[in-house]
Amino acid sequence: MVLATAGMCCASCSGRARRAPEPVEPPPANDPAPETESSEAALEPVLAPSHTAPPTARLRFEDEVALVADIEAAIARGHIPGAVVVLGDRDGVVFRRAFGRRALEPQPEWMTEDTIFDLASVTKTFTAALVMKLAERHTIDLDEVVDARLPELAGHGITPRDLLLHRAGLRPVNPLSDYDPEDAEASKRAALRGAFVGRRGTYVYSDLGFIALGLLAEVATGQPLDALMRTHLFEPLGMTAGFRPNASLLNRIAPTERAPRRGSPPPIIRGEVNDPRAWRLGGVAGHAGLFATADDLAEFAEAMLGGGDPILDAASLREMTADHEGRGLGLDHEDRTHEGWSADAFGHGGYTGTWFWIDPVHGVYAIVLSNRVHPDGSGEVAPLRSAVGRRAVSAVARARPAPAHAVRLGIDVLRADGFSQLENARVGLLTNDAGRTGDGQPTWQVLQRAPEVNLVALFAPEHGLAANQEGHVADGALGSLQVHSLFGATRRPPPEALDELDVLAIDLQDVGARFYTYASTTVAAMEAAAEHDLRVVLLDRPNPIGDAVLGPMSQPSVRSFVNYHPLPLTHGLTLGELATFMRAERSIAVQFDVVRMVGWDRSMRWDDTGLRWTPPSPNLRTPEQTALYPAVALAESTNVSVGRGTDMPFEVIGAPWMDPDALLAAIGEVPGVAIEVVEFRPTARPHRRARCRGLRFRITDGARYTPNVLGLAILRALARTHPGDWETDRLVRMVGDPRVTEALTERALETLLALGEDERAAFAERATPHHLYR
Repeated sequence: MVLATAGMCCASCSGRARRAPEPVEPPPANDPAPETESSEAALEPVLAPSHTAPPTARLRFEDEVALVADIEAAIARGHIPGAVVVLGDRDGVVFRRAFGRRALEPQPEWMTEDTIFDLASVTKTFTAALVMKLAERHTIDLDEVVDARLPELAGHGITPRDLLLHRAGLRPVNPLSDYDPEDAEASKRAALRGAFVGRRGTYVYSDLGFIALGLLAEVATGQPLDALMRTHLFEPLGMTAGFRPNASLLNRIAPTERAPRRGSPPPIIRGEVNDPRAWRLGGVAGHAGLFATADDLAEFAEAMLGGGDPILDAASLREMTADHEGRGLGLDHEDRTHEGWSADAFGHGGYTGTWFWIDPVHGVYAIVLSNRVHPDGSGEVAPLRSAVGRRAVSAVARARPAPAHAVRLGIDVLRADGFSQLENARVGLLTNDAGRTGDGQPTWQVLQRAPEVNLVALFAPEHGLAANQEGHVADGALGSLQVHSLFGATRRPPPEALDELDVLAIDLQDVGARFYTYASTTVAAMEAAAEHDLRVVLLDRPNPIGDAVLGPMSQPSVRSFVNYHPLPLTHGLTLGELATFMRAERSIAVQFDVVRMVGWDRSMRWDDTGLRWTPPSPNLRTPEQTALYPAVALAESTNVSVGRGTDMPFEVIGAPWMDPDALLAAIGEVPGVAIEVVEFRPTARPHRRARCRGLRFRITDGARYTPNVLGLAILRALARTHPGDWETDRLVRMVGDPRVTEALTERALETLLALGEDERAAFAERATPHHLYR
């Protein structure tokens, strides 16, 4: 198992494969804690400054899909109720997502990115960092025996370094009867008396050793451990972590186990430390007791990588993280070489289901925070940690650089506004997999988890909710949500589904081409909503190919689902603008609102937005394929393969009968486009599995590339070089204008481009008042 045993908290943890003997007594869930006043170091209801907003999705799409599948599989198998997973590098977070449930009992709650977790033995790493900070200030000497400050350990030559490396000869834990919940100070000292189980220098993973370190820090400074952590670690790093969290944060805290209690059902522990010894020490101890968010650990990890605010000087950091036969100072180095992690990687884990791993060579970190012990202590986080660790290094290495500027999508604006336009309404959502937030979360999941929104149904366009199907798509279900296909038995939302709604929300990624069906589906949905007196709220997205309005114009005589209204080949509008225009053109009497993007303007191409491309359909996998689509797809209704069923969809044309050299010569030079001869075997029709000869197109200059120039040049060249082989009976279906298809062999390219110019200019003039962006 990869990383399955790395960084676990103690010998009794699930999946542990350690050298330590079993503890004297397994650590059960604690009894309900007595009421205690919050310490000065209690968590405050603020967010860490570097992560107040989710980052723009930076992982490659395929890496994120694989990672999310691993996480959702762990939840589906019942290993954990939910988790928050963060991947990052020295420059910050590249993936940050909440999954599953924060609580299963007594009531289900969705996990959120700002969930606060009981870190359990991950506390040890922070205790170690504090000791290293005090050593930098000469308050503690790592190699001076502790006899004077900790007389309970006197006579054995124990140093702080021994305690940090679990080589002081202390037993893992001691009986709970040694602790008096009414006197934490006396309990700490009592825990250390008679704590020896082996000879100094022998490795035994020990909670008692870190209880001793916490007490040592308090004796050396005269300050309580929680205040020391806050002053030396959390405040300098902008972390919200702390012991004994404030009661005001209770609803953000992930609950852990049921607490044994005689005579009544055991209550779920929430907001109190799960570790029974830390609980008996008042919730503040060197081995366990810290509560923190995944963002807190990201701040810490970036500091340990030298990318954030410094936590230790360089010499102390090297000393703390150096490998001493599988251990660092308060860190684990075991299984460090698996799946791309370097030999210098380190981290730690916690009994409750928490874990982090940091690689200073690759500059990568991974964080998995779960409450795997909820509700009955039987969960398992090791397989998930292994899966995340297996993917982390390579996925982060392939991640895009952090964008200097990222557009905020309509869904991001709606979320930031508290979903006010959907509040207290029964909502249906028309979307697919490309309907995601700027940080990559599916819009349907965001709405489903928002307490302000009552999401009751989903509607899917062509290619289905997963955006990966061809042909007609059947209805389905996603958990408790019915998924109504609008590209199957019907192209309009069924009346019985709309009867259950107050609002129809739409979040679809259009591609700016007339014959892409998501716009026609949107119009049909708006018309159906008008008939049912529903509000429509459209969450806007960029037009990925820009604002150019290019012919040919479709004619009323060529009416179909891909030519639902007279439009140019590329309309230059966002879906929100196009829907606003269509509402006016078709007199759709519907209450309609567009949630506008922030930071987008009409001059932008996709690469300017800072957003990651999520394929809206199976054959538009990249922004370049999407930019080529309006041109190459003009030939799609003929007997020419456009690359469906290859790894080059809409980058190629070909057929068994095609003479690519003759075609290339007939096309000539196209501004901004490189053209080369290729061969391919598509797995989709036409010419399925046949050897096709043809041409491949690459955009070399986006500013000079014009889709209608390339598209009409291709059609004109096919008509002139292959008049007997090329079947054009349905060509007008995509071109939209019979005048153009009838003149392909007779007219110059410039003449073809000019056909319908007055109609195109009239469209542009009518559309301009509906522009929502400058």
